[in-house]
Amino acid sequence: VQEWMGQAGVRVASPLTLLREHATALRSLLAGEEVTTDGRYVTLDAVRLDWPPTEPVPLWLGGFGPRTLALAGELGDGLILTNALTPEDVRGAEAVAREGGAGPEFDVHATLIAATGPDAQARVDRELPVWGAEPGRGIGAAGDAQAVAAGVLALAEAGATAVAVQPTADEPDVEAFVRFLGHEVAPLLSSRGRARCRPRCPRRRAAAAGRGRGRPPRTPARRRRRRARDGRGRRWSGPSPRRPRGPRPPRAPAPRS
Repeated sequence: VQEWMGQAGVRVASPLTLLREHATALRSLLAGEEVTTDGRYVTLDAVRLDWPPTEPVPLWLGGFGPRTLALAGELGDGLILTNALTPEDVRGAEAVAREGGAGPEFDVHATLIAATGPDAQARVDRELPVWGAEPGRGIGAAGDAQAVAAGVLALAEAGATAVAVQPTADEPDVEAFVRFLGHEVAPLLSSRGRARCRPRCPRRRAAAAGRGRGRPPRTPARRRRRRARDGRGRRWSGPSPRRPRGPRPPRAPAPRS
């Protein structure tokens, strides 16, 4: 990131101070508070959002260095990791964020570089140096749907709560790759990953324990959606109307031709 900031002429002397000041001010603004601060990089005078979010917004911070990871665990609700990491890298990054103060609901976003087809492994190996990684370290996934699903699950078992599957830059047909993920990889994840995800989903466990079938609790957003459905003519959920009892009225005779 510092290299990108340098290209734009906005490189800073203390990236950690910049991240702390931005994250602190942004969280307060998203909470609807009026913010006044005079920091090294962030200066605000009685600033407040005119239309703040009606619900808490999770704040995800990106980083990879140990001090940045610890700061993300202290200030953020989630961590966005760099591309081209091994499961061991993801596990280590999550541990550092936990040491920095990340709570049990802390999210970790990882990326899996993947390719399919006869030359899939060669394409992944050519892609890795672009992200500063060397081939042969178990980074990425190459092959059929089973191989890609296994790569996603390996990152999930290492601590990732969200995994983005990224095609290589030389992917010849991105639309076909997306269909491959949706039609072949996703079913494998839904069948194999559901049981593995349960130990890492305390909110889902709590919902299942409190509501019987794992139905999520009624949040303000769900209540608003339910009221909106009611206002659009939701189907009647009470007893079905019955015909009044008694003899039917006689039918009018059909006109004669």
